[in-house]
Amino acid sequence: MWDAGRQRWRLFYLCLAVMGFVCRVSAQSPTLTTINEIIVGVGVVNSFAPGDVVAVDVDYQQQTGYLGSGISAAYVNSANDVNQDTNYVRRVTFNLGRVAEVTATALLLAQPLLGGTPASGAGVQKVVAFVDREGGGFFQEWSALFVAEEQSGGRVCFHYPRLSPASTVRPSSSSAPPPVEREQTIEIMKPVAALGLHAAFIALPHMDENDGQIAVCYRSYFPAAMSALY
Repeated sequence: MWDAGRQRWRLFYLCLAVMGFVCRVSAQSPTLTTINEIIVGVGVVNSFAPGDVVAVDVDYQQQTGYLGSGISAAYVNSANDVNQDTNYVRRVTFNLGRVAEVTATALLLAQPLLGGTPASGAGVQKVVAFVDREGGGFFQEWSALFVAEEQSGGRVCFHYPRLSPASTVRPSSSSAPPPVEREQTIEIMKPVAALGLHAAFIALPHMDENDGQIAVCYRSYFPAAMSALY
């Protein structure tokens, strides 16, 4: 089970190419705006068409820390790091929707906005493309919980608070590329099957808030009901 809240690799490495034109969630009727209907007003709505993908979020106003409505989309240390770009929050936001229908004053979305109902005055921009880059000095981090069952019916849990994707299981001085492992097909019930994906991670140190000690993994054992303790 992956903790989606720690999938921070997307926050800095995947952003949106948005159009310069910005319209606003209507300040006259903010309570009517929902996660499925974005009211922008008469006339402005004509700038959108069914099928458009839109990003809905607040302007960047030199905030620092985690940004993004509903779901943290990026962490900013300084406004200069993002060139004080007014559209920056909408470039990284998870608050995306596809326009299913356009009314006289509103955009009706095919699916609810992930980040929740936008604030009054939030900006709405068309998404032209999804832009990615490889490299940079930001550590890609995940967290993970692995659960294993044992013969007596109990469960052993391994929690890794910080994991970084790795190209190989163990660091190697060899310059040869690692062997390619093909995904395995796991049959569920014909013709339904699942793909078992291969991944390698490096466990990074984590400071335990309880005593300030450094740890890389937490292990827990949940015994089965009525099982012998020894």
